[in-house]
Amino acid sequence: MAIDNLINPPLFLLSFHHSPAGMALAAASGRLLAANKALCQILGYLESEFVGQMIDDLCHPDSLENKRKFWDELNLLSSESTSRQMEFDWRHREGYAVPLRITASKYVSEETGTEAWFILYLTQPGGDSRNHDERQGNDTALGTSPIIPVQEQKCPQLYELIAVHSHDIISYCDPEGIILYTSPAIHRLLGYHEEELIGRNSAELIHPEDFQQIQSKHMDGYTDDCIHICRVLHKKGNYIWMENSVKLIKDENGQISNIMTVGRDITTRKQAEEELLKSEEKYRTLTFWI
Repeated sequence: MAIDNLINPPLFLLSFHHSPAGMALAAASGRLLAANKALCQILGYLESEFVGQMIDDLCHPDSLENKRKFWDELNLLSSESTSRQMEFDWRHREGYAVPLRITASKYVSEETGTEAWFILYLTQPGGDSRNHDERQGNDTALGTSPIIPVQEQKCPQLYELIAVHSHDIISYCDPEGIILYTSPAIHRLLGYHEEELIGRNSAELIHPEDFQQIQSKHMDGYTDDCIHICRVLHKKGNYIWMENSVKLIKDENGQISNIMTVGRDITTRKQAEEELLKSEEKYRTLTFWI
């Protein structure tokens, strides 16, 4: 199924605000137009404190020169150019430096041909942008209402940039779990080409034990937002640990019309947790015999 059939402003907003990676929209001047909940949690700000700020004011002073060079390069990109990436330090609300890898894609308005925005993806190098416990924090305090000060007709192009350049897998399924669309990241993380999965049931890719746990979790009914940690089948036959943020999209009658999932590879994190458990068990065994 072509992405054109799925792109619309509500899906853009869902992809933006429910992405587990930090995301922001910025004007060519460097003024922030919007920030999602993940980025707010990474840097400790409220969403309302982000909007309207200049990136220079949020960049750590030690990284300001690198940031400005990076931003100058971005403004020279054409809308067809590939994204650009750099690591530099941002300033946490409490003042300390937070190293973030920033990937930026440029969008030029089709109406004017000159007005530009940038979609920014911000993740912590070598790890997840947030841990699971943080993700269960106080959404009300962070602000959950979408603040996207761009016209609705511009959302389709912006959404397409998110889907194509996102490091996470963005997928849409029908209420039965049949895959309608999956983003190009599926090939990098799981080895499949998008067309191989369209029309298949997403349950086929989930480890049977984990799928059973997911079903048990929802026996009393589905919530509109949830997070699943499960093993997902790689094309080579091995399983990859994925953390999936799931959003139910409902129609005007309150019925589920689509299911959006944003998934990221957490295999390294799970392996580290398993090694830690083994070390703790070995330590307990040694102390028992001493």
